[in-house]
Amino acid sequence: NSEFHRRSFFDALPGFLNHFPEFRDAHTVGRLKERSLVLPVGLDLAGLQSAAPSKQRELPLILWNQRWEYDKNPKVFFQAILALAAEGIPFELAVCGESFQQPPEIFEKAARRLNSHVIHWGYARQDLYQRLLWDATLTVSTALHEFFGISILEAAFCQTLPLVPNRLSYPEILPTEFHEPCLYDREDELPDRLKQALADPRSTRKTAIALAAQVETYNWKKLAPEYDWLLEELKATDGGRSP
Repeated sequence: NSEFHRRSFFDALPGFLNHFPEFRDAHTVGRLKERSLVLPVGLDLAGLQSAAPSKQRELPLILWNQRWEYDKNPKVFFQAILALAAEGIPFELAVCGESFQQPPEIFEKAARRLNSHVIHWGYARQDLYQRLLWDATLTVSTALHEFFGISILEAAFCQTLPLVPNRLSYPEILPTEFHEPCLYDREDELPDRLKQALADPRSTRKTAIALAAQVETYNWKKLAPEYDWLLEELKATDGGRSP
């Protein structure tokens, strides 16, 4: 679903096949790579649009809308948020997302230390989640693993500015003209980048609105016909059985 995903798959495939004792078919990898293409994930933008946007908040709202898992690197996120709190910078915090096993300990520790800033903590029903997307000023990713970035694009469509690492799929899913305000290179940059965005709310809001218009690229209404056409092409090419 992204060029980063495609590249990661084909880079890992030879080593994966070498674990098999026979029928490795390694000779097909090059041909498969040549014939492969990227299809981004479609987003239900109509559903997000139905939530009433407000953005009328006394304090800026920072949103975490990732899974509560180690591969999303929550420790770095909370370190940055705690640094803001220690400096007395005013903000509110919403920590959404699901956990499918025991979440990292940092969530429990951060919940206690950031209690006075928190307006939501834990899984959010769809209606509440959509409201938070529209209300938030910033959404942040510190992920170590990301092949696409649905939650980041959902927030961006709702005029919430993303701050995300300059790696993984993020440089690909965000238009080049938004790389400077949205991408950070090092984890230790994140607290300052957050402070800068909060210190200039007018510029942050203007950038967020401009980016929101670009997310229309991922609308299912636009992508579904492309999926349909390609699937019909596969069916027409001897059942899609050729390697």
